[in-house]
Amino acid sequence: MNSQQVMEILNIAMAVNGLEEREAPLGLPTVFVYIYGHAAKLEVQVHETGWCAEGAGDYDKYFIFSFNKPLSQNYMNEYKIYMASIMPNLGEEAIQRV
Repeated sequence: MNSQQVMEILNIAMAVNGLEEREAPLGLPTVFVYIYGHAAKLEVQVHETGWCAEGAGDYDKYFIFSFNKPLSQNYMNEYKIYMASIMPNLGEEAIQRV
C-alpha cells in the first residue's frame, strides 16, 4: 500500500464523518481511523448509526489495511462500496471520485 492509497482511505472516512464534531449518539454514520505504526497497519471502524462511548466493539464493520503489503483492488472496492452505502447524501459515484 502506498501513501496515495492511505490518503484515499482517509479522504473517504472524512467524507462520511464531515468536519464537524459528533456527539454520541446521533444516528449518523461515524468512522474511526486508527494507525498502528508499530504494526504497519491502518484500521477503519464504521459505526453505521453512531457510536457509544461506553460500548467497546459496537462497530458494524471494520477494515484493516497493511502498509507493507500490496493493497488488493477487490478489498479497496469493497471498502468504497460499503462506505458509499452508508453515506445518505453522497453515494457510490462520489466515493469513486475521492
